[in-house]
Amino acid sequence: MVGRGFLGLTISCARCHDHKYDPIPTADYYGLYGVFASCEEPDELPLIAGREPPENLRAAYEQARQEKLAEKQGYGEELRDQAEADLRSRIGDYFLGYYEMNIAKTASIRKLLSSRKLMETAMTPLAQNLDRIRRDKTWQANQVWGPLIRLLSVRETDVPAVAAELNAAAAASESDQPLNPLVAAAVTEAKPQTHREVLIAFAGMLAAAESKWQELRTQQPAAKRLADGHWEKIRQAIYGADSPLRLKAEACMSASRLQGKGRVKLANLENAIKQVDATHPGAPPRSFVLVDRAKPVEPFVFLRGERQRRGPRVSRHFLTVLGGGDDQPFVDGSGRRELAEAIADSQNPLTARVFVNRVWTHHFGRGLVATPSDFGLRSEPPSHPELLDWLAATFMERGWSVKELHRLVVNSRAYRLASPGPADAELVAALAEADPDNRLLCRANRRRLDFESMRDAMLLAAGRLDDAIGGRPVDLSAEPYSNRRTIYGFIDRLNLDPMYTTFDFASPDVTAAERPTTTVPQQALFGMNHPFVLEQARAIAARGLVEAAEGEDVAVAEAIYHAVYGRPALPAEVKTAVAYVRSLPKVADTIGSVWQYGYGDPEATPGTVARFRPLPYFDGQNYQGSAAFPDPRLFHLRLTATGGHPGRGSVAIIRRWVAPRDASIQIRGELAHLRDRGDGVEGQILHVHRPAAGAATSKRIGSWKVFNDKQPTTIDSLVVRRGDAIDFVVGSAGNSSSDSFGWSPTISVAKNETAQPEANAAGQQWAAARDFGPPPPPPLSPWEQVAQALLLTNEFWFLD
Repeated sequence: MVGRGFLGLTISCARCHDHKYDPIPTADYYGLYGVFASCEEPDELPLIAGREPPENLRAAYEQARQEKLAEKQGYGEELRDQAEADLRSRIGDYFLGYYEMNIAKTASIRKLLSSRKLMETAMTPLAQNLDRIRRDKTWQANQVWGPLIRLLSVRETDVPAVAAELNAAAAASESDQPLNPLVAAAVTEAKPQTHREVLIAFAGMLAAAESKWQELRTQQPAAKRLADGHWEKIRQAIYGADSPLRLKAEACMSASRLQGKGRVKLANLENAIKQVDATHPGAPPRSFVLVDRAKPVEPFVFLRGERQRRGPRVSRHFLTVLGGGDDQPFVDGSGRRELAEAIADSQNPLTARVFVNRVWTHHFGRGLVATPSDFGLRSEPPSHPELLDWLAATFMERGWSVKELHRLVVNSRAYRLASPGPADAELVAALAEADPDNRLLCRANRRRLDFESMRDAMLLAAGRLDDAIGGRPVDLSAEPYSNRRTIYGFIDRLNLDPMYTTFDFASPDVTAAERPTTTVPQQALFGMNHPFVLEQARAIAARGLVEAAEGEDVAVAEAIYHAVYGRPALPAEVKTAVAYVRSLPKVADTIGSVWQYGYGDPEATPGTVARFRPLPYFDGQNYQGSAAFPDPRLFHLRLTATGGHPGRGSVAIIRRWVAPRDASIQIRGELAHLRDRGDGVEGQILHVHRPAAGAATSKRIGSWKVFNDKQPTTIDSLVVRRGDAIDFVVGSAGNSSSDSFGWSPTISVAKNETAQPEANAAGQQWAAARDFGPPPPPPLSPWEQVAQALLLTNEFWFLD
């Protein structure tokens, strides 16, 4: 951010060696590193005064946060329990792992996990605990751990002598620090010559105590202690609250990050807490801040970028080429304030130029410097160097006002040019030959709106954009869709919303100089099918109907065009829109979904409500009467992908297929009732004909009764007209108890009956189980289709 973002320099190249092209030595990189290494994020971010949420929301937030914290704590305790159990069962392996990793330094943690099959959640916390007690001299008085610490704290050549001293002290009754005799016996018997042998001896003693304790617990589950006082002291050294073999949940969780699975699990738990903090309406607003460490870091150069290889010490300072260096060190705390002042100094030749170039890129699609994050010696020179200098100088003269800078650019003649260029065709051709990339800006470059602008423009056209400033992030994909500006969309770095990635949103994991611009089918599919776009199309059409008085087609078309494009509609555009709307059937006359799911009385008059009522609730797998099952009114009536259950009495379940065209069809299926209780079910296939004029009629074309059996339900040939319905009806044969059934028919076209555009559709098939799904959104009305079509045009998506 500091190098590429503010200064347009690739400073990170100097981490391992002096920059290959730009005058940035490694010492400058570590001078800046020292500034940020001297800062830290506080454990608790400060509250923003005067913006506390209401008490009831605050209480709900605290409860939600505590639930997520409890989940994380529970995970840590689970890791700790598993790690401690493995550690106590294999003390010898872990002590040898500690020797190889922390004393001999011949193995890394990853090597130990592979070679000794240790758990990272046990090895790392144990090593930290043993290091801690070795540094703490008070532990040398401990009857069990004291001898181990003393033996590990001396040079390896002195181990035999110290072991002899310990044995002598154990034999002397007047000793001020009497050893546990079992510990003394372990040292005497082992006669250790090396640190490794010391750890093996103590591990064997601890393992023996653990074995005795587990054997006692097997025989006496209620036992609280070992009978032998000396062995009990060793057991307490294993299980005591301050024992190095007792691990902390936080340390185990931290160690779990070493492995990918543990890292992802912990990240998900922590993100759940952060999401509550970020999105809960009762979360108190906080400022994201850094604070200086109590003692600033005095940095060293890391040779070749390796922390273990320290080079010369350097000061915290700014880039030498921009007036910094060891002779101008930062001395105020971490140096952050001094660094900020150096970046924003009017004598700094880069910051203002880099910033105005970014603004120019935003408005023109390409910067005066084509590489906005690299102003180094290897970058392309500015296309308009004098203009870049003038803009930077004017920007600083006007108090670094970003608003003034935007106003200056958009009011310029260059910005207000049209994309076709001059009216003179010969001049346009000459300019195209002389400047094919339009770097000299004789005309405007067409540019597609970025995702944020495109979404905001749709909301604005619909009259629904919420332009309030500030507030919490919102989930842009959650229904009901938010009307907030897109810059307030919630960004999950681990699971970026596909809506963003479809439109070239920059990766949130790394800094990006600029976004790529792609044209892929998913972008068009978003505009045609996404519920958010359909919602805005409906709002635009409703707005047009209200503004123009419903029924006046020309006025409605003009209002919709003005809402979407912000300009008057051309006469030809109005004529086309009105003709399109008048050529379409009304929504009430359209067929809608091919499959429909409902219930009713098969004996009622066709076309009446009693004959077919849509089932109102879909739970993701079943259509039923309500969220409650059994439903208080419809009881066990339910329809699934492969069957269902009828209602009581004359209430039958109905799976309806509506013919999308005139055709001759075949029906295949099998009705099954595989219960040995109840009295079975009765299935029917009804053909409901809907003539252009007159009442609907119904004809039964098949009927089957099944009980603890199954029967094929085949119709070899049936002619249907567009809009006709085929109802697959299942009712109780008498008692509705135990009437669960299976029936998932298929319908296929044998041949088309009329010369329609779909004349090649013979063989097309609709399968009840395959096609089963949630109810489709209601179809767009003709004016809503016009609004959506305008939202998909280049004029809306592009700046011209």
